[in-house]
Amino acid sequence: MINEDRGFTLIEVLASVSVMGIALLVIIRLLSGSLSLAGGLNAYSGLVMEARERMNSLLLDDSLVEGTSGGVTEDGIEWQASVVGNSGAEGDPALIKIEVRVTDGRRSYTLTTLKAPPSAKEAA
Repeated sequence: MINEDRGFTLIEVLASVSVMGIALLVIIRLLSGSLSLAGGLNAYSGLVMEARERMNSLLLDDSLVEGTSGGVTEDGIEWQASVVGNSGAEGDPALIKIEVRVTDGRRSYTLTTLKAPPSAKEAA
């Protein structure tokens, strides 16, 4: 008599389903962690782009005056720009400091640079 058992036992099926369930939970957890990290990086890159845009507009402005300005963008990013040391005398550098931060206050990004005022040759 030939024994033709060709199947899996109930214990083997339950063990394989358990292992696959645990593996699926681990994969789902890794994917959700990756998505949350990507969301955080996306928010931070928005801050960097806003800071660069504000800094470029200040660097192109030849009529800088000493003081502070700021506001909130449509995306909810609060920005503040400070110009220090621009007395208008030729040769005095203007220190332009710009800070951009999310309105919840958890993230911030700061750019600082020096800009020389236009010389008499450039102004003419």
